[in-house]
Amino acid sequence: NNRSVIHLDLTSNKIGKNGAKRLAKALLSNNIVTALSLHDNEIEATGGRSISTVLEENYSLAYLDLSDNKIEDDLLKEIETKIQDNTEMLRKSFEYASDHAESGPLRTAKVMIVGQDGSGKSTLVKALLGTGTRT
Repeated sequence: NNRSVIHLDLTSNKIGKNGAKRLAKALLSNNIVTALSLHDNEIEATGGRSISTVLEENYSLAYLDLSDNKIEDDLLKEIETKIQDNTEMLRKSFEYASDHAESGPLRTAKVMIVGQDGSGKSTLVKALLGTGTRT
């Protein structure tokens, strides 16, 4: 269990559905990685579903890039929603900790997910401390 890697960039490694499934399994027991780039990895629906499922239990991911894969729009929206739900819970945890910290307020960061819409354009959702709108 590596405790020093917080940003994992697997861009263009062609991990496909099997690699995405294995990565999802590894993320179940990892709460250290906060940024994950899976750009251009030939991930299809099966791999996308594995990633979506892991987001129900892994709340540490603050950035997830799934652009240039073969994941349909509905599944990308599902993943975006889970990231938004998870990061809202993180935001509330930060607020609670900040309200109860003796040393003053804690800092929080913006959380986003990058994906790709049906026209091939990148999407960016600002979930934590953001508006939740696409830019």
